[in-house]
Amino acid sequence: MKLDSVEAGWEVRKVQAQLAVEKDPIKRAVLQKSASNYAWLDALRKGRKVILVNIPSARMRVFSGAEEVLKMKVIVGKKENQTRTLLSKVDQLTINPYWFITRRMATLELLPKIQKNHQFLEDNQIRVLDAKYRLVDAHSIDWSSLHKNNFPYILRQNSGENNALGALKFHFNNPFSLYLHDTDSKKLFAVPERFFSHGCIRLEKPKELALLLLGENRIALDTVKFNHHIKNPKPLALKAKEEYILVIWYSLLDFDEKGEVVYFKDVYK
Repeated sequence: MKLDSVEAGWEVRKVQAQLAVEKDPIKRAVLQKSASNYAWLDALRKGRKVILVNIPSARMRVFSGAEEVLKMKVIVGKKENQTRTLLSKVDQLTINPYWFITRRMATLELLPKIQKNHQFLEDNQIRVLDAKYRLVDAHSIDWSSLHKNNFPYILRQNSGENNALGALKFHFNNPFSLYLHDTDSKKLFAVPERFFSHGCIRLEKPKELALLLLGENRIALDTVKFNHHIKNPKPLALKAKEEYILVIWYSLLDFDEKGEVVYFKDVYK
């Protein structure tokens, strides 16, 4: 993506001002890298709409040009399930999504639970599919014979109020099976260090982001709007009407509510 040079924004000026007085060599290195990163972000934001997720601060900022239009807390990956840095575009969202559980999680985490408790699948509204996405009767499977190298199934959690993805999922092209999504565990947003996921990014304010992406089509969201009183509501995929570039980066420097520089721990070190 070709970017034009632009005038330094307030983040770059703040970082440069801090760099002028900072003596600590470790913080100076963070500041120097951040000055470069935010200069790049300034150029990217010019005339564009951008979603920025910073992993160490577990926060999201959304911009229309240089204007910040939305900010929120997010939950990102644990050290052993790290959220990947990337540049992409959010092109679609799904209301009342299914959760297709990754093979790694299905075999390493859920399979032992299924083998111990045959009600686990039913209790968690999880269905079993074959390689062609056809439903399979879970009671017909010899679960004791399965393991990580012998698991010819796909696990899919039904949509609804107990779905781990919540009411909204946001799709963007990437090779890691990552997405932004709502969550059924909202109490975790009260925790300062929010590193709990398997790599995907859980959103504090998914509806507000959806309204930005849907633009004039927001009536679709208001019409279907989180019908959790309906058992297993059907997923509805909607194309994003507004183009938002997604940046997921790893910056040890971010800004507080007053716009002051804050340093964060290197959580994935």
